[in-house]
Amino acid sequence: MSASCAADSGDGIVPATTGWTTLTLPPGRYELVCHYPGHYRAGMYAELDLA
Repeated sequence: MSASCAADSGDGIVPATTGWTTLTLPPGRYELVCHYPGHYRAGMYAELDLA
């Protein structure tokens, strides 16, 4: 994770740890994905529906 919270900084969440972030999103459908090669295809994603 990044101490500065700046875009494109930090190393992400290290395996076997947790992390957090706060977002303010308008209503809609969003997809949370793992960006590592092959992980999306293996099912590492989640759908987030905001009313």
